[in-house]
Amino acid sequence: MKDKFEGELINQHEVVIKQLDKKFGLKEEEKEFIRNVTDRKKLDRVIEEILFSESKEKLLSCLK
Repeated sequence: MKDKFEGELINQHEVVIKQLDKKFGLKEEEKEFIRNVTDRKKLDRVIEEILFSESKEKLLSCLK
């Protein structure tokens, strides 16, 4: 079960990174920050908001 959770978390990280990088561009430290987020609800929220957001900073602040 733990491996499944970790796999899903990694998938969420990669979706957030890929979408944010395409829309806004990400620095390597921002990618690392995203990879360190363990709250799946926060990652889900960012995934849902990426299409509508005009600010990378606003999305990244949702992950804090």
